[in-house]
Amino acid sequence: MTKEEELLDVIEEASKRGAKYNIEILDQELIPTLLILTNADNIKMVAIVGEKEEMPDMMAKVLFQEQAKAYAIILEAWCTPFLEKAMEYDGKVRDMPLDDKFEIVNVLMVKRNVGIYKYFTARIETKHNGSRKVGDWEDGTVKGNSIVITNW
Repeated sequence: MTKEEELLDVIEEASKRGAKYNIEILDQELIPTLLILTNADNIKMVAIVGEKEEMPDMMAKVLFQEQAKAYAIILEAWCTPFLEKAMEYDGKVRDMPLDDKFEIVNVLMVKRNVGIYKYFTARIETKHNGSRKVGDWEDGTVKGNSIVITNW
């Protein structure tokens, strides 16, 4: 295993643990966060704060400044199995009734000029007392995502 592969494994594990800690222990919603592997093999963490529409530009700026060769982005999102119903809400799952959606946390692992090479998701369960618990991580696939930056 190369040093880069080892560092990417560290980023993957830190992303999952950090998301779980923020949700379960700190009881906070996740701020979209980047864990970046720089050309100098350093790992840096950057929170992306702003409007959703601005995120790709903010991310590209940070990735360029840090001369990233790879990164993980950690996001909390709503999900639904009712895709046709989601279209009634212009695809905005967050606006759907609570019975038709659930929360998830995503970790997308991205390499420069390659794209997403790993994707993990875990369902967030909300207990009766309002506390939240992160379920088991599952491997997934992503065909396209407007928030992922591959060239910087």
